[in-house]
Amino acid sequence: MHTHRYTITALVLVGLAGVTACDDGVVIVPDDPTTTAIYETLSTQWWSWSYGIEGQDHPILDPDGSSCGLGDVSDELFFLAGTAGGAATRSCQVPTGKALFFPLINGVNLNHPDDPQLPAEDLAAALGGVLDLACDLELSLDGAPMLTDFDDNRVAAGPFAMEVVKGQFNDDPEGTLPPGIYDPTVSDGYWALVTPLSPGDHVLEFGGSLCVDGQPIFTTQVTYNLAVGDYFPNEVSLD
Repeated sequence: MHTHRYTITALVLVGLAGVTACDDGVVIVPDDPTTTAIYETLSTQWWSWSYGIEGQDHPILDPDGSSCGLGDVSDELFFLAGTAGGAATRSCQVPTGKALFFPLINGVNLNHPDDPQLPAEDLAAALGGVLDLACDLELSLDGAPMLTDFDDNRVAAGPFAMEVVKGQFNDDPEGTLPPGIYDPTVSDGYWALVTPLSPGDHVLEFGGSLCVDGQPIFTTQVTYNLAVGDYFPNEVSLD
């Protein structure tokens, strides 16, 4: 299993220090340059994490939470995953004191080696047009909505370089993308950085759709049954 434990930049460390000082289980909204930069950094690392996991035990494909521990990526942070479409209910243990970062709905764009090689600006414009279709966004903790306005939580990032490993998340053991470094890569989507939850059991629900003429053409929705406590982190390494 090829996974990463991430080195968090000084900017993000400062931001996460502020996060841990806030109330339990609230969304840090990226409504200023500092928090926006944190979201941009974390979203690119989330994609690098996602495309750096080999095989069918991928958190995005996870039907029940068995692969949730792969999201334990640093001493300060825990990544959660959506789905590749449809709904999932997952159970997950999260160590106390870790902020959560995850997409409600998101996308990534890059150049396949067999296709014309587009500049980052064109990749971002095409991806942005898709995310402009986002609708029916949801984010709740223990049955209570965490956001009423999602506009500020849409964050585009890139260009950045992303490593793709063999057999990334899909049903093809070889993967739909040849392994390698993809540069430029761009990201867009609606994200949430949530302050560490209080110890105990919590239910986190999030997701969204892409809609055309008011009708969803793609939907992702996840319910996480989280148990927050004193758990040992996964031993994953940064290559």
